[in-house]
Amino acid sequence: MKKLKDIIKTKKQLLNKLVENRKQVTEFKILNNRIARESFAEKQHNNNKQLLDIIEFLPDATFVIDREKKVIHWNKAIEKMTGVKKEAIIGKDEYAYAVPFYGKQRPVLIDLVFSNDEETEQKYEYVERKGTTLYAETFIPLPFSGEKAFLWITASPLFDSEGNLAGAIESIRDITKRKRAEEEVEKYRSCLEEVVKERTMELVKFNELLQQEIIERKRVEDALKASEAQLRLLIENSLDAIVKIDKNGISGYISPSIKKITGYTPEERIGKSAFELIEFLPDLTFVIDSEKKIIAWNRAIEEYTGISKAEILGKDDNAFAVLIYGESRPLLVDFTFHDRLEKESKYISKFTYFEKKGHVLHAESFVPTLFNGKGAHIWITAAPLYDSKGNQVGAIETIRDITERKQMEEKLKHLSSHDSLTGLYNRAYFNEEMLRLEEGRHLPLGIIVCDVDGLKFINDTMGYESGNTLLVSAANLIKSCFRSSGMIARIDGDEFVVLLPYTDKPTVENACYRLKESIKEYTEANSEFPLSLSIGFAVSDNHPSPHELFIEAELNMYREKLSHSQSTRNIIVRTLTKMLEVRDFATEGHAERMQELVVHLATACGLPEYKLNDMSLFALFHDLGKIGVPDRILFKQSSLTNEEYLEIKKHCEIGYNIANSVPDLIPIADWILKHHEWFNGKGYPLGLYGEKIPFECRILAVVDAYDAMTSDRPYRKAMNQREAIAELKRYSGTQFDPQIVQKFVEILGNRLNHTEMAFAALW
Repeated sequence: MKKLKDIIKTKKQLLNKLVENRKQVTEFKILNNRIARESFAEKQHNNNKQLLDIIEFLPDATFVIDREKKVIHWNKAIEKMTGVKKEAIIGKDEYAYAVPFYGKQRPVLIDLVFSNDEETEQKYEYVERKGTTLYAETFIPLPFSGEKAFLWITASPLFDSEGNLAGAIESIRDITKRKRAEEEVEKYRSCLEEVVKERTMELVKFNELLQQEIIERKRVEDALKASEAQLRLLIENSLDAIVKIDKNGISGYISPSIKKITGYTPEERIGKSAFELIEFLPDLTFVIDSEKKIIAWNRAIEEYTGISKAEILGKDDNAFAVLIYGESRPLLVDFTFHDRLEKESKYISKFTYFEKKGHVLHAESFVPTLFNGKGAHIWITAAPLYDSKGNQVGAIETIRDITERKQMEEKLKHLSSHDSLTGLYNRAYFNEEMLRLEEGRHLPLGIIVCDVDGLKFINDTMGYESGNTLLVSAANLIKSCFRSSGMIARIDGDEFVVLLPYTDKPTVENACYRLKESIKEYTEANSEFPLSLSIGFAVSDNHPSPHELFIEAELNMYREKLSHSQSTRNIIVRTLTKMLEVRDFATEGHAERMQELVVHLATACGLPEYKLNDMSLFALFHDLGKIGVPDRILFKQSSLTNEEYLEIKKHCEIGYNIANSVPDLIPIADWILKHHEWFNGKGYPLGLYGEKIPFECRILAVVDAYDAMTSDRPYRKAMNQREAIAELKRYSGTQFDPQIVQKFVEILGNRLNHTEMAFAALW
């Protein structure tokens, strides 16, 4: 029994001990878990601290918020940008982070990390989402500075170790300077485009290259000022060769552009003597020592001057001056020595341009002795050479022939102020002169305005080439009358102006008289292509504005143009007549025969007398449109091709358009259009038939066909009268009105009988 009790006691003790052990194990596990959590928290805290330390020193203004949108970090950059210290903002929510930027509590880009909000997005000029990161741009007045600024903003989510959204981070960068620079570049580009549009196509490429060079140089200069870190990049992309030379004259660095200039890569020339590098430069280059003796003379200057190294090395640079300038005088390189710049400054005025930038001298000069006396414009650069102690031991000079560039500049300058067709001054130069005359120091002032009469008609009928010829003739005639005085300009398509400062009214009147006499002489000598000018003038002895004086002269010119209207119309009609005579196969007297026969037939057909004058004009100008048909077709002696025949048929419409532009021919314009219609409707251009064809056109068709058949042509001999009448009868009812053919045959029969009777009476 006792033994059983001992066993039970032992069992209880063992059981108690087992429970105690399990309790200790449990406590150990709890402690171990606690240690692990505290270790992880400490590690995470350290990681967060490291992240916040990094954010603290970011150059962009940056802040961080947690899931409750409370500010948990506010770095130094954002403190500087906003003036708000982190102590004043950390822990705040309800969009407190928006106030320093927008002046009020409102959602901003960082809030879009948590949820999409179209209204918030619309407050930015630009918003883009790439993955989980948001990018935006805005333009706002900054409350902390009162200045408007462009801001570039990025916002990204922050996640905890389990991938849950824990907060967000936003970075803000002030890009105002960059945006302003872009606006300036855009503004500058727009101005350049306007200039380019005003120039001819010949100058477009030159201007584009010039502007590209300006932009490139500006970009390089700005980049150099902006950051020394970009210096090597700029050197690598420089158009000019840049060489770094050590104290022994050995090149240590050469920019890549040396290959384009010399044909050698930088690697091939690095470590070589600077004198070897100079030898292959394209610009004329020479070097002098401290005694002004020439110690280097490259290939380019040998070829340009014809002076070899053997002839010049070791000699004073004055010898070169005599050869180039024809006199003993300092060269630009000599002025790199300070004493020469002060003592012989009088020679600086001999350069057309001179500038000193630091130690480097730049000059421009025209040397008349170059190229066998033709002369050349040269651009010169000179710089001193120093030893390792900073003492000047010599100098280098480069010379570039810029004659072509100067000639192009002169051409540009000339084109900007002169009319390309006539060579006279243009409207732009005229406006400048008018502004200059506003000063009122050139009184009395006379202004003559001339306008070419009928230029539009010449352009429309004979083409712009003929119109340009007339304008050049007018310009030359005006110039011949004002050789020694006055400024002559072409200010509009057909309008010329002569400005006559210090000229009284009698002198201006006399000048206008001389001009009119010259016009009369020109027209008499060029009757086939006459010139008519309407002229008006005004003179001021006191001080009304030149603009008012110009308006007065122009009004006087328009008054004369009104009085010239009939004369101009007569000139136009005479010109057309001459042109038709030149472009017609008919023998002398063709026009008179046509007019006589047409009027005779029209009278016989009962046409009213008041229409006979128009019929006479119609007979003369019915083929007016042939003016617009190419000579190769009109005067072709062999048969016409289908295409050529179609071209010939266009002369009806051409003649119609011309006649409608001449007041005296408007009454017959419709007849000119329809004079090749056939009675059976097979004619052109409208396919009219029967009585739908104007009666006047049916009359002319018969007479025109008869005159053509009875006249010689290069490709056939003329028919006799009987043969021509037989042809008219054969085509009566198809090409011709039968009644008009019958009447015409009767007229011809009567004329033939009268001729025979007269002939018989002679015998």
